Amino acid sequence: MSIIAIEFVLILLLVVANGVFAMTEIAIVSSRKARLRTLSEDGDRKAGVALKLAENPNDFLSTVQIGITLVGILAGAFGGATLAEELGRWLDRFPSLASNGEALGLVIVVIAITYLSLIIGELVPKRIALANPEGIGARMAPLMHNLARLARPAVAFLTMSTNAVVRLLGIRESREPVVTEEELTSMLELGRKTGEFLPAEEEMIKGVFALGDRSARSIMTPRVDVVWLDLTRPVDELKTIIVESGLSRFPLAEGQLDRFVGVIEVRDLLEGCFAGAPVDLRKVMREPLVFPETTSALEVLHSFQGQRAELGIVVDEYGGFQGIVTVADLATRVLGLEVDETLLVLREDGSWLVSAMMDFGELAREIGLEVDESNANTTLAGFVLATLGRLPDEADRFEVGGFSFEVVDMDGRRIDKVLVAKLPTEPGGEE
Repeated sequence: MSIIAIEFVLILLLVVANGVFAMTEIAIVSSRKARLRTLSEDGDRKAGVALKLAENPNDFLSTVQIGITLVGILAGAFGGATLAEELGRWLDRFPSLASNGEALGLVIVVIAITYLSLIIGELVPKRIALANPEGIGARMAPLMHNLARLARPAVAFLTMSTNAVVRLLGIRESREPVVTEEELTSMLELGRKTGEFLPAEEEMIKGVFALGDRSARSIMTPRVDVVWLDLTRPVDELKTIIVESGLSRFPLAEGQLDRFVGVIEVRDLLEGCFAGAPVDLRKVMREPLVFPETTSALEVLHSFQGQRAELGIVVDEYGGFQGIVTVADLATRVLGLEVDETLLVLREDGSWLVSAMMDFGELAREIGLEVDESNANTTLAGFVLATLGRLPDEADRFEVGGFSFEVVDMDGRRIDKVLVAKLPTEPGGEE
């Protein structure tokens, strides 16, 4: 075999080797770990190796980088010098190129090698890897695993050297989460656009994210709307309340809600009635789950799961009864449903008619109002009370952050509806 043929074959092999490294890197990095785990559990050993590389990519990626660098150095060392020289001699036969044949031959060989490196060594392998990342990753994982073991001393030395240089430069590792909530939300939107998620599924997952930003107060049924059972009332009267309400769970208290003692489940009462036992609410009541009003909705959900409960009592900082929160309230938020009314109505004049029970942080996001962190986890009613410092009357009005808030409906001592409007911009002023 001639020197030219040997050099050509070596260059082609180096380009292919570069492609193998590039393809494997993209395949492992792009593989879905859940899919690899499923394949591994089904008995695919290669998928198990690929999963190990994906979960601990440092050594693997360092090995790939060493391989690509060595390939590049070797390709540069060979560089097609013999090919360029022979091509230059052939071009010198043409009178018009006699003085530039060698230089032109070098340019042609460099362009050809670059083209092959891009197509065979980068673009095509990466396209193949992205088309079937788990399959390619599983096939190539054993080879890369063995190479990583061989290159471990070099990888350790390079890692130590890199860390030393980074420390000398005074650069600290980022403590930020690998994936933020905003990035996950973007991924969900992309999944919906590509058909991986249904719109309803996207809204449900976003609802789960929102639970961590909501307080128990913002999702509870307020005190004035709570149907409860009073131990001081006759049993027949309590039976009427239970039947007419149609509810299955009730707070149980003595004389007033602030003296709550437990939670009554209707099914527990029915079991006693079917057994012929006299009605004794204290015997069938369950210990209540009690949540401070600032507890996040996500913590409420965890408590319900841990205690197998479906109703909790929300209290203020003094232990006073503020309302109840149920599994149904949490499900309503996750599913994006509103039970009885539209919380936010845009009117023709551009103002909003808002239910006072709407989460104030959610309202602020909808209308573009900047709020303090202290007000983000309360209801609109709570915000109005905190701002005015007293129980409002109808037509009470105040301004905050470029918006006006007017109480337009009171239900006894309870704020029901608030009219919110953006204040007009003064001439020559900034919005």
